[in-house]
Amino acid sequence: MMELLRETLFSPGKAAEKLLATDFRADALWMVLILMGVMNALVHGLSMYLSPIPDGAVVPTLFLSPLLFGFASVLSLVAMVYLLFWLGQMLQGQAALKDILVLVAWVQVLRLLAQVLGTVAVFFIPALGGLAMLVATVWGIVILVVFINKAHRFSNPFKGLGVLIGAMLGMVIGLSILFGALGASTAGVA
Repeated sequence: MMELLRETLFSPGKAAEKLLATDFRADALWMVLILMGVMNALVHGLSMYLSPIPDGAVVPTLFLSPLLFGFASVLSLVAMVYLLFWLGQMLQGQAALKDILVLVAWVQVLRLLAQVLGTVAVFFIPALGGLAMLVATVWGIVILVVFINKAHRFSNPFKGLGVLIGAMLGMVIGLSILFGALGASTAGVA
C-alpha cells in the first residue's frame, strides 16, 4: 500500500494502471466510497470541534450539521463516480464504471489521509497546515485528471480536465437542486 501511495503522489499514471489492473469487487468498492464519505464527515466534525466557528460568522447550514454534511459527502461521491463515467463516455472514453469507481475510491482514501494530517497540522501550526492543505488539494486535482485520462484512455489531458470540471459543476447543480427541493437552507446562518 505504501508503494501505491508513493506512486500515486509521484507517478500517478503508473498508479492508475496498477489500480485499473486490480480485480476488486464492485460492491466492496462502493462500500469503501461510502465509508470515505462518512469518514470525511467525521473528520469535518472533529475539525469544527477543534476550531469552532466564530460568533457572528455566516456559515452554510450544510457545514453545521455533521449528519447533513455526511449525507452530502456520500451523495456527492456517488454522483462524482457516475458523472466522471458518463461525461467520459460522451467524449468517447473507454472506461467501465468499475474503473472510475476504483480510482475515485483510492483518491478519496488519499484525500481523507491528507485531511486528517491537515487538520492535525492546522491545530499545531496553522499557517503551515493551511498551506499543506492547499498544496494537497491542487495535487489531488492533478492526480484525478491523470486518473481520468488513464481510465478513459484519453490521449489529450484536457479531456480529463474537462470531464472533471463538468462533473464538479454537475455535482454542485445537482446537490443545490436536491437540497433546495428538500428545503435545506444552504444560504447560511449568522
